[in-house]
Amino acid sequence: MLAVDHDGKPGDERRVTNHDTAIMSLDWLPSGDGFIVFAHKRLMEAGLGTNPQVMTLDMDGQTRILDEHFDRPTGGWLSSDLRSGTGELRARFSSDGQTVFFPVTDQGNVHVYALPLAGGEARLVVGGERQVLNFGISGAGDGVVFAATTATIPNDLYAANLDGSKERRLTDVNRDVMGSLEVSEPRELWVEQPDGVRVHGWTLLPPGYKEGEKYPLVLQIHGGPHMSFGNAYFQEFQVLAAQGNIILYTNPRGSQGYGQEFGDAIKNDWGGVDYEDIMACLDSVVSQGNIDENRLGVSGGSYGGYMTTWIIGHTQRFRAAVASRMVANIYSAWGSGDFTFMLYGWEFSGTPQERTALYLERSPVTYVDEMKTPLLITHAMDDNRTALEQSEQIYAALQHRKRDVKMVLFPSGGHDISRSGKPSLRIERLEHIAEWFKTHFE
Repeated sequence: MLAVDHDGKPGDERRVTNHDTAIMSLDWLPSGDGFIVFAHKRLMEAGLGTNPQVMTLDMDGQTRILDEHFDRPTGGWLSSDLRSGTGELRARFSSDGQTVFFPVTDQGNVHVYALPLAGGEARLVVGGERQVLNFGISGAGDGVVFAATTATIPNDLYAANLDGSKERRLTDVNRDVMGSLEVSEPRELWVEQPDGVRVHGWTLLPPGYKEGEKYPLVLQIHGGPHMSFGNAYFQEFQVLAAQGNIILYTNPRGSQGYGQEFGDAIKNDWGGVDYEDIMACLDSVVSQGNIDENRLGVSGGSYGGYMTTWIIGHTQRFRAAVASRMVANIYSAWGSGDFTFMLYGWEFSGTPQERTALYLERSPVTYVDEMKTPLLITHAMDDNRTALEQSEQIYAALQHRKRDVKMVLFPSGGHDISRSGKPSLRIERLEHIAEWFKTHFE
């Protein structure tokens, strides 16, 4: 980072930072003698999967972590198809300038926390089963106004005191639409693995669900891989539930919001413990007796597309699959995306040339001979994150083997087509996915 006096001229710049800290957000401190930053110091080893911490940065480039023991990431790392990105990652300050407020992802929710700038322990300000999308502190410094979504409410404004008391809902902007829909409420689940790790997930039951009957199930897998699912409205889930399916979505190891060790667990192990966690959650839900095991589906985008194709290359358990904006060949993906050379360098501790065996072993395309599950592929042609060639490799290989595979390409929308693409394309994509599962579940 460079600094220049307001009355300076070209050439007067001076360097403020000279370190390997990854700064994700920066704002002036109220005192004006430095900055508040959301940052971490693991850029070269595990950039995307690291919890950004709250730090101060002085004008000499020195950083100070405000709460060393707070093991949750700043920012909103929940996936949703109603919006793109991770939410507003900006600091807010108390009226006396002594406290900073910031968003935090924690176990499927995004809350607002506060920390004294002098240091101390983070405290919860706005909690609840929801994702806070943005917030502001009142001019008087005695309240907070925030936008939030839940699993059943797309987005509304709320207000509360700074201790979280006297919360009130200020808007009901989608009442006309939501009032005409049967929206499914999630049921939370936790599954304990043999090594003691607990894996978080949820199910959505279809409207009109009846105990004693068996239903098809669609397993949904998030992207990232260091994003997470949680208490945020997800249109695709509601559409598929309304079609008569039970929806299962989980946060396997690698997901954000469960601590740094949990997030680090998949390094050099994509398709390992994450696969085991996902399948353990599926087994737990199936054991409840309301699932038709002959009608199981699996779907996901980006890393979720990777895991979808990985799954159908390792089990014949599923009747149908949908992979969107997938990663299929990590070796070639390393050099064909906007920052994938960094991502896979972090995730697999080196380049494809340095770690060829691992890159090929953990690429779904390696197991294409075992992919017998009918597969729908969706991809935007202008996707610069996971290039179209990733989907083309799987499509061509399955076509060559005369498998049941279909690829739907969209002219625009990029990697975020399902979240911020043209509404007409988003609707069309959902129609293709819903029809694919309906056809193969009949």
